[in-house]
This record gives sequence, C-alpha cells and structure tokens, in this order.
Amino acid sequence: MTNLSAPTVAERIARLRDIGVIRGFSVKIDPSRVGLPIAAIIEFKPHSNDHEHAVATVSQFHAVRDCFKVTGQALLVLIVRIADNNALNKLLQELSHHGETKTSVILTTEFKDRPLFEKPQSEPVP
Repeated sequence: MTNLSAPTVAERIARLRDIGVIRGFSVKIDPSRVGLPIAAIIEFKPHSNDHEHAVATVSQFHAVRDCFKVTGQALLVLIVRIADNNALNKLLQELSHHGETKTSVILTTEFKDRPLFEKPQSEPVP
C-alpha cells in the first residue's frame, strides 16, 4: 500500500509518537458486552461556580466516561455508560445534589471515532 519497508514504517510511527501526533494505542471494548448497554449525554450545571470542584465531583462517578467543559447553559457535558434505567435514575439523583442535569439517552450510534484522515467514499447525498 505505501511501498515502505516495515522498519521505515516503524520509524515513522515512532517519530509521530515522539512529537505527540500519535498519543497512544488502545483496545476498544464494547460496553454492552460488559454490562453497560445504556449510554446517555448529561448536561450538568453545578450549583457552585468552582469549575475544578465540579470536574472533581463528576469524576467520582464511575459511570461518567467522558467529561467536556462547554459553552452554553451547562458547564459540563458528560457521556455516561450504565447498566439499566434504574442505575441511570440513581446517578441522576446523586448528581442532582451537586447541580442541575438535562439528560438525553442515546438510542443508536450512527458513527463514532471517525478517522481524521480518510479517503472520501462517495459524493455526499444532497
């Protein structure tokens, strides 16, 4: 494909890793297969204006997989993975002690982790 030898490719990958373009390698685990089939997006507006405290608070909840500081009404947007609706309800009750939440349950994932550099497959549908 690239007409490069394996040592040349390895050297280029090492160089990209050294300068921070490649930040690591990982294994992708299917959350549904490990008992976490429900995904939700939670907008979190803490009672306090202390941003560091808000991040520290949400980081204590194992169900919170990702946390983004955003503009808008909420300070943080959280992505959670959870076992069932009862567990989601319990998480929301716990978070409500620390701030306001607005939740959207993810029904399907249409695409995720798209490659930054990919060949166009076809022309977009109008």
